[in-house]
Amino acid sequence: MFALFFVYLLFLNTGYALECMSNCEFNSPFGTPLRIPDDQCQQHTSSSSCSVRLSFKYDRQYYTARFGIFGSPYDIIYITSGPYLSYDIVFSCSEDTECPVVYAQRKIDEMVARHYNVTRIYGQLALLIDNSSRNGSIQCHDLRNNVITCSPSQLCSSDFDTKRKQIKSRLCDFDDGIARVSVFDDDLSSNIYVKCRRSLCDGDTTFNQIKNILAENGLTDANGGLVAAGKKEMSSSVSVTLAFIFALVSYF
Repeated sequence: MFALFFVYLLFLNTGYALECMSNCEFNSPFGTPLRIPDDQCQQHTSSSSCSVRLSFKYDRQYYTARFGIFGSPYDIIYITSGPYLSYDIVFSCSEDTECPVVYAQRKIDEMVARHYNVTRIYGQLALLIDNSSRNGSIQCHDLRNNVITCSPSQLCSSDFDTKRKQIKSRLCDFDDGIARVSVFDDDLSSNIYVKCRRSLCDGDTTFNQIKNILAENGLTDANGGLVAAGKKEMSSSVSVTLAFIFALVSYF
């Protein structure tokens, strides 16, 4: 009976929509706390969960906070020449309308305190992935690790699944002149993407060197997982209630 009662409370809790802030954006330099004036962000949208998208530009030392409805949570790091380093986080929760604001204020303080040396990080990566004087075709690998030739208008592109610890793709891709490394993490997958402009820059040895650089600079752990992991930090009241129900049923 107690279990059924809490199941009823669970569905009662998830059966209403929240009035989430929408079309609300703030841009501030690092060191400026997030403050939302009472007369701003008056537009609201009904949804079962409210979200915030945080974008930290470490090369320019500023952040953006956008409140609205953004779907599933994820984290992304993007590093390229410039040098340029961004860290984006999407967080969603169904507890109440204020939880994205509370989360954003705390997360901004944490992320701003991360002193990433963008010039050093890209400098280390550039030795492995970039070639500003490239002229002509380059050699890359295919998914079976065979060496292939990519045309002068192509670069090496690879995708490594860090959860399954396997290469998902290796191929020739359009060369837009920009070598880069990006890391994507959500509830379903965790991947490191590399687009590089040197011959055989998509091999296992180079990938392990890239993974080590990311870990040594505090961007990922040793396995390639994102250290900030914003999507994993706050559980909804639904998850807490479910855990309590399972514990109660097991007890009785």
